[in-house]
Amino acid sequence: MTPDAVRGGAKRAPHSSGEPRSGGRATDASARMETAPKAGTEPGMPGGERALLMAPGSVSLGKADDSFAVSKGWDAPQPFWARPGMVAAAGETLRPGSFALTDRAAGLAGLAPGWRVLDVGSGLGATVRRLRARHGALAVGLERSGRQLRRMTAGSAPFVCGGMESMPFAAARFDMIFCECVLSLLERPEAGLAEARRVLRPGGVLALSDLYLKEGRRGEAGGSCAAGAMSREEVRDLLAGGGFEITHFEDHSRLLTELAARLIFAGEGTGAGNGERAGETGNSCGCAPRGYYLLLARRAG
Repeated sequence: MTPDAVRGGAKRAPHSSGEPRSGGRATDASARMETAPKAGTEPGMPGGERALLMAPGSVSLGKADDSFAVSKGWDAPQPFWARPGMVAAAGETLRPGSFALTDRAAGLAGLAPGWRVLDVGSGLGATVRRLRARHGALAVGLERSGRQLRRMTAGSAPFVCGGMESMPFAAARFDMIFCECVLSLLERPEAGLAEARRVLRPGGVLALSDLYLKEGRRGEAGGSCAAGAMSREEVRDLLAGGGFEITHFEDHSRLLTELAARLIFAGEGTGAGNGERAGETGNSCGCAPRGYYLLLARRAG
């Protein structure tokens, strides 16, 4: 499928409420959402938008309170991405390329102002703020880490506490989902993709960026994306089995190599999850046989 076809299909697919995206203020859970934010603004989540997105009985949008994450056992020992060297090398997005692939995916999908967009594994909200300010999206983040929630600045970005494998959103509520450096961290990626399909509207777009194996197959998932990386074929099969049609696949391994070089200078391990340093073994992040990809897939049906 061509990029134009993706853009056309995504824009023409019916909105879940059956009404246009722009217009007056939402009055109930089935009404349309508020008008998209203007570029350069970072509005909070309107009440009508909250009601439209959230599933009954779910944890609602609110301040950065990590008690729910702790109760679920999500406040695990410090993972690789939380190490000071990784934070210094990767910046606020905590991934290769910073916003480069976020903006690239938005362009390929034809993301339009007013789209409802979910950022899975939103961290401190950097991508949510980017999507709202630069692309005019009605974006919200999903974050399960108590460590990240404690660091979040109150009111900096709308977010929900929760994980990808069990999302607290009603069905068919999003036009697009960003899942950047998250899929390889999941113990059950098939469950995460099933949930992504559930909360996307028909024809909605899933944007993935992550490590992938150029040789071999996935090992056990652990506290690093390197441990849970999959081959391109495994990712393809997971998406096909989960009801998605791949429309774009791009290799961006150069961004991974650049991040690995910055980690070397920071004196930090590079994501193998076992204390390795960059360049010591073939299991270090950025060394063969791992690469880094951007993938767009459309929800079928």
